[in-house]
Amino acid sequence: MNKIKQYIVVGLLLAPVAVWAQEDWEKPAGGIEDARVVIEKDKVINLRPVSRRFKVIQFAAPEVKPLKVNFQLQDVADSLPPLQVIVRPKTMKDLPIEKLYGLNARLGYGNYASPYVLLDAGTKRNDTYALNGYFNHVSSGKGPVIGDFSAAGITRVGGAAKYFLNNLTLTTGADYRYQTYTIYGYNPEVIDTLVFDHSLLKQRLNVLALDIGLVENNVKNNTDHKVTLGINYLINNHEISEFYYGLAYDFGFRPDKQWTFDVQAEYTGFNQNGVTISNFSRRLAQLRPTAAYRWNKFTFTAGVNAFYNYETNLLSSNPKEFYFYPVATVKYAISSHHEVEAGVDGAIEKLTLNGLYAENPYLSETVRVTNNINNFSMMAALQGQFSGKIGYRVNFQYRHYNRLLFYNNNSLDTARFDVVYDNGGASISRLAGELSYYIQDNINISANVAYNAYTTVDLAEAWQRPVVEAGATADFIILDKLTGHLSYFLLSGIKAQTAAGEVKTLAAIHDLNVGLNLSLTEKAGIFVDVMNIFGNNYQLYNNYPVKGFQVIGGVSYKF
Repeated sequence: MNKIKQYIVVGLLLAPVAVWAQEDWEKPAGGIEDARVVIEKDKVINLRPVSRRFKVIQFAAPEVKPLKVNFQLQDVADSLPPLQVIVRPKTMKDLPIEKLYGLNARLGYGNYASPYVLLDAGTKRNDTYALNGYFNHVSSGKGPVIGDFSAAGITRVGGAAKYFLNNLTLTTGADYRYQTYTIYGYNPEVIDTLVFDHSLLKQRLNVLALDIGLVENNVKNNTDHKVTLGINYLINNHEISEFYYGLAYDFGFRPDKQWTFDVQAEYTGFNQNGVTISNFSRRLAQLRPTAAYRWNKFTFTAGVNAFYNYETNLLSSNPKEFYFYPVATVKYAISSHHEVEAGVDGAIEKLTLNGLYAENPYLSETVRVTNNINNFSMMAALQGQFSGKIGYRVNFQYRHYNRLLFYNNNSLDTARFDVVYDNGGASISRLAGELSYYIQDNINISANVAYNAYTTVDLAEAWQRPVVEAGATADFIILDKLTGHLSYFLLSGIKAQTAAGEVKTLAAIHDLNVGLNLSLTEKAGIFVDVMNIFGNNYQLYNNYPVKGFQVIGGVSYKF
């Protein structure tokens, strides 16, 4: 399926709003965990990873680059993103701080009539404030089928600011995204014979995200405080809209070296409207207090994950429901370089229409979004590093759901996807391994593989979810001024339903990409990115082939 590439410029902005996290192992199958670290002055604050579906094919990039794309969005240049492996050798030396430039610009053009523009401007190092603004556009005038009928594009503009006080950091940001694509999953030979208005297949999304946050950064305190307020508004050209807002507070307290206390509180409101859906509202409140105690080589964590979930939907006879899940983990340091951990948990996994469009933009207009209910999770993992160069992680996860979302082709219009839920007790078992290898300053290699086993009750199959995931990436320096990136990705075992109601397994996805950057001067350079080198018109989503071999080249400049 074609994917609109969602270029996410984070810069100084925390990820666009209304998504707050669970624990680092608390993610549904289909993804490898990652983590982000934000430095506020001289205090390091570890932000919990965001829970997302199909994490292996979604990520938040620190800057816009042609190869950094959202795998599940309608494509503009169909490379898959690098897998974000969390394991890094603990003794890997710190990279030198790069010179900061006030402006980074990249201009390029590729086959499929694909222009690419990136402008990213910001203030240089300053002890009082930091400002950042960006503009990004990438599009394809031609697509994989019927030329410009399957054209797509995305434009993004936004900015962020941080103001550093003595003990606090104030953050704020805004992001606007305009996205165009076509519902093109029909037989190309019959497109022109369709009797309805073809303009109904044209999709235009407008998404606005705003946020403001306050982080305590007094290194002398043994407490951490963080509060974030955000709003997000989506509307398309067919009168489908969604508005959601969220307020989150995170408190941490470390009275001594043995004890750590943490409280996460969050409230999110959702409102969805459409031609066939009128004022569908949801509310979700979460309170997650936990306490951790370190004893010798052990770390014990215990707490509760409490939710209040309100939904005006047809999936439950009681729209107001409370959920309480125990939280318990234990970690054991086998040595200074190896650790084993295990735990149990549960959660309400927030889903939004905006998030679903990001994964699968070919949704039916009658889609009604509700949250996943993960009533039990368990995990076990082993991770560590060897000789300061090789990092590894092996983990097993089991998740049981009272409600779990899947995509399935609409029986009347197979080019669109319905959101279907298994409410009978679906489960996911996942075995995954990750490996990273660091070779001085010249090359960094990472690889992972995962196997997912699904059990469904209400649905015949785990529609549109991969069974096997694998990938490998390498960043390398060929010469002093020539750098490159190589990536390969595999997804297989994805099942879909035909118009006749039969089950079919989509062909395995193999995607190989390479990118090169050559610095001509300290400020100017050229780049080329070659994507989908095998030229396969594979389908991530049924009936949606992607573009074949692609190349984008251009110039870069910074000052």
